Amino acid sequence: MEAVLVTILIAVMLVFFGVRKLLFGDHKLLKNKKDILELLTGTVQTSMLNEPSHLIGKIAEVYTVLKPSGKIMFDDEQYEATTSGEYIEKGVKVKITGKSLSNVLKVRVAKIEEIENQTKNADNRDIK
Repeated sequence: MEAVLVTILIAVMLVFFGVRKLLFGDHKLLKNKKDILELLTGTVQTSMLNEPSHLIGKIAEVYTVLKPSGKIMFDDEQYEATTSGEYIEKGVKVKITGKSLSNVLKVRVAKIEEIENQTKNADNRDIK
């Protein structure tokens, strides 16, 4: 009799609270696939979830020191990146020049003209 009551109580709780909320609480990291992956691995794995080919030619910012590999940020997303051997400090603007087979982006320090051109292009898109 007690086992039946416990089973009914658990079933009611699962229906009322939902399995996810009951097991994990209402954690902000459980909203979508990317956030769940981040919770499980402890890191943002955006570069492995997204195909970064569309970023080639864009200007990004170094998120962790590239020595010669590390992370860059583009549109609030982190990507794995590498240089051709040089160290690049955090905060420096880099141009994405290509990608490896494992989707690691290849970068170099951006020229001032390249940064200005991307800023102008972004401003022109905002106006339209």
